[in-house]
Amino acid sequence: MFKNTYFNDLLAEIQKESKNEDKCLISRLDLYAYNSITLPCNHSYRVDYFSKIIRKHSPKCPYCSISFTPVLLQKNCNYLTKKNTVCGKTTYCNSGLCKVHGSIMFAPKCTHVLKNGKICTKIQFENEKCKTHCI
Repeated sequence: MFKNTYFNDLLAEIQKESKNEDKCLISRLDLYAYNSITLPCNHSYRVDYFSKIIRKHSPKCPYCSISFTPVLLQKNCNYLTKKNTVCGKTTYCNSGLCKVHGSIMFAPKCTHVLKNGKICTKIQFENEKCKTHCI
């Protein structure tokens, strides 16, 4: 495609990255059911990064620019609480759970061993560590 092989390699890498469905196309961080949204064009993003972009720009996919209606992506959290009531908060997550209940159910936990010998139970942020321990 390009005369310069470097550009061909770069293009191949970009195409490979764009097909990696377990990474957010904005942040390149891992996607999980509790923190991801999949648009009608099948591109997936982390909800927190995606919501920041949508607030500032029109409702278009940041990757392919296909327009969508945000209201059609809304769901109500169907988590059953201890009181046998449904949470009902609005969410965009693929899991159908709000941020709080989704992280309780699905989020991978930090693997850092604390001074007392116990393992940290905060939600993983990067490299199997929470925000506190990833430094």
